[in-house]
Formats: sequence, structure tokens, C-alpha cells
Amino acid sequence: MHAQHLQPRLKSLAVLYSLYRFCILKKRNGGASAGVSAEALVVYAMKVISSLLDLCMRFEWRCLLVGLLLFPSCVTGLSPLNEPSGFRGVVRFKNWPPPDSVRELRIVAFEKLPKDTTNIFAALIDGKAAVYPEIERRLPIHVDSIEYEFTTKSGFNLKVTNYEYVIVAWQYGPFIFTDWLPAGVYALRPNSFEPAPVRVLLHRIIPNVDIEVDFRNHPQWPWR
Repeated sequence: MHAQHLQPRLKSLAVLYSLYRFCILKKRNGGASAGVSAEALVVYAMKVISSLLDLCMRFEWRCLLVGLLLFPSCVTGLSPLNEPSGFRGVVRFKNWPPPDSVRELRIVAFEKLPKDTTNIFAALIDGKAAVYPEIERRLPIHVDSIEYEFTTKSGFNLKVTNYEYVIVAWQYGPFIFTDWLPAGVYALRPNSFEPAPVRVLLHRIIPNVDIEVDFRNHPQWPWR
């Protein structure tokens, strides 16, 4: 076969191989792999489409037909424009206090480590802190553990940004503006109160943001 006839066929194979890699990447990672954003996948897909159209112009109809048959199954779920962003994990509890000492529990994510009580409410008002679940819902109490998914849809104020301080906030008394303590914190190491940051990525749910809560050994506010 002459080189001039071989070149279009090699290009056809290259396009189909790229399309195959794109499909595998999507299926393995549910839309984005570690270090590969959804936007990067969209750009990659558009390059494949451009190459397929180029083949069409060169009358490589068989390759184009195969590509069009494969491509719809790959782009299912490619457009994550309505997919939530956030994180999920498990909260494990032990040494629960009496029921009247647990008025409410919330998961709260702060963009910056709060410096005093005033700073906490300022962060909430300014949108620099996010709360889960939404106001009309509550976390269960006196259970061994709960699984949660804190997202831009299920929480209040959560944004695509970095959160330095993620806690389970515990209302222990009747005064809603003052009677709060951190019951547990997402930490860098087990049995540590040193906060670990959580980076919320666009259209991704970050797993394994687990928090241990021991009501007999809970962290104090950072400024104490």
C-alpha cells in the first residue's frame, strides 16, 4: 500500500484510539480522574470531535460512522453542569452526654480558622462558612455513626473553595448564638485536633472526610 493511502487510515486509527482512551477514562473515574478536571475532559472531547470532522472532510466515512457510534456512550454524563460539588464522609460518635445536653449538631466548614466567637458569626453572615444540613433538617443524635454528603445542593453556603477548618458543631445549651462547641474536627492525624483542610472542587465529591467525635474529649475553639 502506498504511503499516501496509508496516512489517512493511520490517522483514523489514531482518532479511534484517542476516543477509546477517553471512554475508559470516563468510565473508570466517573467523569474526572485524580488531577484531571471535568473541563480538561471537555477540551479533550472537543479535540476528538474536531478530528472526526476532519476525517469526514477527507471522506473517511467508515471511521466517522464508528466514531459516532462510540461517542454517544462516552459523553453520557460528560456535561456535569448540574452536578454538585462538595465532600462526604463518616462521623463516628462515642461517649454521648445526656439527651438534654445535645440540642443540635451541624457540620460547619470555615474558609479561615476562626479567631473568636464574633468571627464565627461574621463568617456565616459573610458567606465565609458553610453549614450542613440545611436549616430545615437536623443530624441524628445518639447513634454510633452517620454517613453524610455535604454538597452545594444539600448544604448551606458551600462554595468551590478551600476550607481550613471543618467541624461537627455541638449546641449544648439553650442559647443558639452562644452555646456551641466543636464536638469533633476533621484532622490531619487520628486522635489529633490539628485541622486538615478540605478543598471543594468543581463538580466533584471529595470522599473520606471522616470526623471522630468523643464528647468526653472534644476539641476546644481554636483560640482557647
